[in-house]
Amino acid sequence: MEGTIELRKNALIFVPDADPSTCISLPKSSQFLRGDRAINESGTVRLVHRVPGTTVAVVESPTSLFFPTYDSSLLIECKLSIGDRVQVKLGINGSVTIESVWSRDPRTDAAWLKMTVQRIPVRPAPTTKKKIPLYTRTDIVDHTDLDTFTIDPKTSVDFDDAISVDLSRQTVYVHIVDIAHADLSETEEAKLRSQCLTLYLANEGTEHLLDEETASNTLSLVQGKPRQVVTVAMKVAHGLIESYEIYRSTIVVKRRYNYEEVADLLTNGLAGPAILLLNDLTHHRSTQINYNLTLPSLRFTMDISSGLPISLRAEATNDDAHSLVATAMIMANLVVSQHLAKTNTQLPNRFHDTLRGIPNQEPVTGNPVVDSFVLVKKFARAKYSVDEKGHFGLGLTDYVHFTSPMRRYADVLVHRLLAGIQYEDLETEVKAMNRQSTAMRSLQKLYQECKVAWWVQGTPGPYDVFCTDVKAVGIQWFLPALSLNGFTHVSALEPKQRWTFQDESLVGPSGTTVRLGSVLEGTVIKVDPVTLTISFRLYAKK
Repeated sequence: MEGTIELRKNALIFVPDADPSTCISLPKSSQFLRGDRAINESGTVRLVHRVPGTTVAVVESPTSLFFPTYDSSLLIECKLSIGDRVQVKLGINGSVTIESVWSRDPRTDAAWLKMTVQRIPVRPAPTTKKKIPLYTRTDIVDHTDLDTFTIDPKTSVDFDDAISVDLSRQTVYVHIVDIAHADLSETEEAKLRSQCLTLYLANEGTEHLLDEETASNTLSLVQGKPRQVVTVAMKVAHGLIESYEIYRSTIVVKRRYNYEEVADLLTNGLAGPAILLLNDLTHHRSTQINYNLTLPSLRFTMDISSGLPISLRAEATNDDAHSLVATAMIMANLVVSQHLAKTNTQLPNRFHDTLRGIPNQEPVTGNPVVDSFVLVKKFARAKYSVDEKGHFGLGLTDYVHFTSPMRRYADVLVHRLLAGIQYEDLETEVKAMNRQSTAMRSLQKLYQECKVAWWVQGTPGPYDVFCTDVKAVGIQWFLPALSLNGFTHVSALEPKQRWTFQDESLVGPSGTTVRLGSVLEGTVIKVDPVTLTISFRLYAKK
């Protein structure tokens, strides 16, 4: 019988299609990667098909490679040094070919990942038909008179969204780069399909979804330049959308803000009426959601000459400045989704299933960042789907991605659907998009792990580490300052003593108790050069 190879609790298993409950555990020496298709013949599991492509690996030994984006190893003869980084080509028959090699050095982190992305195999162009555009009006509106602005991080160069507000009409305009009518090269079209997401490597570079000139200049909504966009105009009242229009237009961005500037304006009572209206919409929406997430993003600044981080900070992404932009974009995505659904158009829905388990509405530790982490661990993974729709995390029944067409291929598909382009096999595009988006997010995560690993070797702590779950065998923990989480066996907890598990806590004879929400002192003691696993000495405070 055929099935799929999955990774569960750091172990590879074969999951048969016919009866997923009859899984087979595979030995560590098995030559499989997560996602492989395999067949079980009389107790022997062999490979049927591996998705071909390019990925990254690290030399684990003279006879094995560790694949960080798969959390698995494969046996392969290689005359390289342990810790060397390689870019490999995966064959449909299970072959593994090393194509490029870099030494383990902070200066090679970005090049290793960028080269891998640049060598992603090109997917064939989908078959499409041109039909009547689905905008609400056919003309191109001149909106160059509107006071249009952008709000982005300080370092952004690829601006694909802008906002205007007409207070007299109580109308919010969200303007998005008109990617469907952009003159893209064949190379850019191929890159869109194959890469699917932009890869951001702090100040060491960006692997854009489009050519760099197109993303940062030709199409980017830079201040003072006329640009062709798709506008979603939403008339609002009492925090709700009363009516909308979706059409092509021309705009000129009059002002570029960064998030810090907007936050300061709001804090000091200096924000103009447009920003205040957007902020009011955000607060109204927040009251409709049962929870708020407070998970900051790690921001690095690198020393370009050495590749080492010279600063690391956790940037809040749920403050009013970020939230008002997010609310405007969510509104536009929702409007476009519901508008296209009315036309019976097949869509690449952004689907997010309900919570795994029963949500705990009360804070569990009192630390909003840690409580958000605990809640997110219960979330199902969001994906694109033709058949399923609804976004639990946003509390919406319809949702597509529309507002970032220079950064996500999914948004490009939606723009082209609006422009009247119909896909004969959207399901194939969605499956490929899910697969490649997951791979790109894994590379983004790997870059962060590389830089955190270099950072902690010079800054070992101590750090505040929060306990997020307690079992008799050990604790799950979260370290907010580095956005790290892991498991520590009870035998490794300090002070060394005989711990007793009682009342959902670990209790030591010295009077030390570790329970959900306890703060431990964590100090880095080792960094694995291959897996980048960071080992901590965890000391339980009284």
